[in-house]
Amino acid sequence: MFGAYRILLALAVVAQHLGGLPLSGVYAVFGFYLLSGYLMTHIVQRTYGYDRRGFMRYAANRALRIFPAYWAACLVALLLLVLVGEPAARSFVPSLYLPDSVGGWLRNILLWFPALEAPRLSPPSWALTVELIFYLAIGLGATRSFASAGLLAALGAGAHALALLQGLPWEFRYYPALAAALPFGLGGLLFHSRAWWQPRLRHAALPALALGLLAANWGLAHLRRDYFDLHFYLNLVLCALAVATLLAAGQRAGPRLRRWDAELGALSYPVYLLHYPLALVAIAAGLTQRGAAMFLALLPLVLLASWLCVRWVERPVERWRARLRPGNNAGSGAA
Repeated sequence: MFGAYRILLALAVVAQHLGGLPLSGVYAVFGFYLLSGYLMTHIVQRTYGYDRRGFMRYAANRALRIFPAYWAACLVALLLLVLVGEPAARSFVPSLYLPDSVGGWLRNILLWFPALEAPRLSPPSWALTVELIFYLAIGLGATRSFASAGLLAALGAGAHALALLQGLPWEFRYYPALAAALPFGLGGLLFHSRAWWQPRLRHAALPALALGLLAANWGLAHLRRDYFDLHFYLNLVLCALAVATLLAAGQRAGPRLRRWDAELGALSYPVYLLHYPLALVAIAAGLTQRGAAMFLALLPLVLLASWLCVRWVERPVERWRARLRPGNNAGSGAA
């Protein structure tokens, strides 16, 4: 039952990038990291295991999940850059332009932006590089036990503490992969502590309460900029609460609700990838300023393009992903 939550996080990113709503995307990215920490720990523990064969299946499955839709978004960006022109694109998103070197093309093809390298045909893809790093780390055992997940979270917390003590800008606690060890480690801790919290979070009203508190924290962060650090770390606590309560609620959900939730969740990744490239459509139409008008004008197009990406790219690839899962007869002879 994480589908609605995932699309909420994706739309929060869009609201910042196209709607000019500050900080919502920052908080949402760390929410994605924490959710990924939980889910990746879960699937490695329950589906793939930690032996060599399991790791190879897991890595191939993750690659098929990340790269096809990402490459499709890059093709959309290339087409729109040719049609709209690089100067207009760079005036809106400085990192969105055509690669001018072999290294630039390779970074975009391989999705490798550890230091926010530009250009990025899908500008938010730097966070996917972080995701790939931790997919690898989790597959190799970074959150295999409660202790190892705690160590990962402590490593991230240490990076945050060091940045705070040195008085560095908040970006040093957001962009580096080491800073993301905190939410990924917390996601792993959430998985290993589920036997304690699951029986205590079964009340039907708790998911709505958790999401309401999360949204309220985002709103207060915009009004109280001097308390950025408080809201930034409170966001992690509330994201963990949202994941825990949604997981408990999912055990009671019927098949129809699960199906609708899955359909919503499927849109979240293409929405994240495509919203910046599709902003070039608005720029070509003369809508060049971030704000409610741009957000509302582009949202239907972003959702439509995301649905097409799910239908034409992700669903066909899902058949190959299913074959990689252990226990799938079709996949047992294919890996």
